[in-house]
Amino acid sequence: MKKFLLLIGVVLLFTGCPPNWKNAAKIHIAGGRFELAKQNCLIGTKVVPADYEAYTLLAQCELGLQNSAAASVAFREGIKIDSVKTLAWIMKDAQNKDLYWQTFYGAAVANVTGEKDNEALADLAIAKIIDPANVNAYVLEGLIYTRLGKKESANAAYAKAIEIDPESPEPYFRIGTSYFEKKSYDTALIYLDKSLTKYTVGYENIKKTIFANIEFNKDIARQIYTLWSAKKDEELDQLVKKVLGFDVGLEGQRRNIERFIKSSNGLAGAYYYIGMTYLNQKKDTLALNNLNAALDLSPEDLDALYFSGEVLIGLKNWTEAKNRFERVTVLKKDDVVAWFYVGVCYMQLKDYRKAASVYEDEVLKYDPKNLDAYTNLAICYREMGDTKKAMEYLQKKEQIIKGK
Repeated sequence: MKKFLLLIGVVLLFTGCPPNWKNAAKIHIAGGRFELAKQNCLIGTKVVPADYEAYTLLAQCELGLQNSAAASVAFREGIKIDSVKTLAWIMKDAQNKDLYWQTFYGAAVANVTGEKDNEALADLAIAKIIDPANVNAYVLEGLIYTRLGKKESANAAYAKAIEIDPESPEPYFRIGTSYFEKKSYDTALIYLDKSLTKYTVGYENIKKTIFANIEFNKDIARQIYTLWSAKKDEELDQLVKKVLGFDVGLEGQRRNIERFIKSSNGLAGAYYYIGMTYLNQKKDTLALNNLNAALDLSPEDLDALYFSGEVLIGLKNWTEAKNRFERVTVLKKDDVVAWFYVGVCYMQLKDYRKAASVYEDEVLKYDPKNLDAYTNLAICYREMGDTKKAMEYLQKKEQIIKGK
């Protein structure tokens, strides 16, 4: 009898303890042996597929192995099994709560990139539970809803972000662009102006950090932007050391440079949409001022270059318009419309030889049946006194029309 009771005690002892795979997983996680821990967790998911902790521990392993996407999947499997216990497990681990938030947010970003919007929304739903005060989740949620065409849901997400952090510029910007797309330009300007004010605060702060050793210089700022965009790290490293005066170079200032670029892009975007709003309201001077401000911050913005060039044509500033469209062709060699406008500007400046060269060597190269180019070539050669050549181009135009 005594022997039988002892045997029962041993059985009870082992059944009251965690399974071997779970103990082993926890021990390996504590020792940083995440691959071994993962193997034990995978055993757990097969042996007891209804145990949520098999998946929370698996998620820990994936994070230790820097597989955040896989960690998100594991956590979501645990939530499917028992959402209350899984979320309680996550929230209890306060030390790693930020890491868990970043896991779901990062997975959402990856899913957005892969156009898996519903999965991204599911990740964000969990991220918002983990940290309901982080505006980034609401901004990304708004972007997803915008892409899905659910404008009201998008604006509700942005409004929540503003409620949490009224100083965050992006929610105002996103709401502003939403109204811009609806052609509600007056309302768009209200939100875009607010975003501009708030982006400016962040930009001025990081600008002081970047230019701590020298006076701010717009050309140097543009150079930083251009080198960063072109991923010319060696040249940027020399600029950071020799021009900005930071001996640590790019590696020591990389985070600040990233913040500067991000802040520049945000501010440039606000200026661009304000400029485009004024352009749609037929306020060309205000439009040009804001598009110019966008280009000061983001000198390779093709849209800002293009539309500011069109405004300059409307204002009959042919030289500056030509310069804008030539910059477009440097960035996008085969942009036929930009090349055409370059030719138009040369014609207005009465440099017919250069205009003809642009039409012949560039416009017709990329668009051999461009009827307007043949018309303008005829005008150019007529103005240069070559009526024979002018007639040839008009005849070619007629042949194209008849061949259609």
